[in-house]
Amino acid sequence: MTRRLAVILSVFFYWSCAAHPPQATSTVSERLDQPARPIESPHSTELPADAPQTNEPAEEVHVEPDEALAWINGRRIRRATFDKMLLESHGLAVLEQLIALQLVKDRAMQDGITVTEADVQAEYDRSLGELARTVAHEDDPARLKNIGEQVLRDFLREKNFSLAEYRISVERNAYLRIMVQADLTVSDEQVREEFERRFGRKALVRHIVLPDLDAVVAVRQQLESGADFAELASSYSLHSISGSAGGLLPPFARGDAQVPGLLREIAFGLEPGGLSSAVNIDGRYHLVRLERFVEADDDTLTPSLASELRMALQGRQSRQAMQDLERQLLDQADIRIEEEVLRHQFMTKHRPDPSGLRTED
Repeated sequence: MTRRLAVILSVFFYWSCAAHPPQATSTVSERLDQPARPIESPHSTELPADAPQTNEPAEEVHVEPDEALAWINGRRIRRATFDKMLLESHGLAVLEQLIALQLVKDRAMQDGITVTEADVQAEYDRSLGELARTVAHEDDPARLKNIGEQVLRDFLREKNFSLAEYRISVERNAYLRIMVQADLTVSDEQVREEFERRFGRKALVRHIVLPDLDAVVAVRQQLESGADFAELASSYSLHSISGSAGGLLPPFARGDAQVPGLLREIAFGLEPGGLSSAVNIDGRYHLVRLERFVEADDDTLTPSLASELRMALQGRQSRQAMQDLERQLLDQADIRIEEEVLRHQFMTKHRPDPSGLRTED
């Protein structure tokens, strides 16, 4: 999994899968040079080549709840049974997407904001480009689209999401992006800070995350007896990702806001090889050892690099602002859910206080 891929897709499926970020699988890199079957754009209305052509209006189909959906060795699987299981297993995810889209449309109408099909198509193309750049460095637009569609297809298959759900999220994000973009500003100071974060001097540290002070004492005793820090991190650290790497964290700059401030302060206050005392960060105790400093790159903040950094910051701000606005709209919405199973699932997840959801007139 790449962190960037997880962040991007969490924006598209904010309610449904933010807690389960997608895995970037090897199938992507293995098939980069194979032509991808195009994914239809958000507004595609073309029929498959073998689909029957007709000018007749679609006939409304009446479905009997007890009708057979399939027959297995002479015994039927009832549509009602199938529908019930589908509703319980995946109904909430679809409902969330539909609710979110309706909320942003209502807000856009209230604010006099118009979102066109071109805006939605641009959001779709943007999403494919961002997905592609998580796995490949590529400038050719056609190849970017090809790679992006492969990443998207793999993710939808892995998480059992439909393309229809993704299209809803694309349209929703087109509305959200237009709503928030007018209020987003990136200052020259922020660009400079981002430059320092990416290209300035960085600290390379290992850490061991422990549950309490008793565990801290036990680990320090082993360190004093000559035990290897990396091996202890692998054995005892509660941080599974860094623990599997011997406690090693990616290098970070002094001003990197994505790293806890206290951890940055400790790291830049140590000498290479130095070990910190135990420090409590978010309720857990960290032992930090500075491996070395990674000196700053030779890059200078040229106008073109500043423009690139500004765009990256705007993208990061947009994602956060879009999620914040969506959550605000949900919290303020008057939502009535008639179906009992969906109402219970929705209330459990979004409305711990039942007074926030109407269930009757």
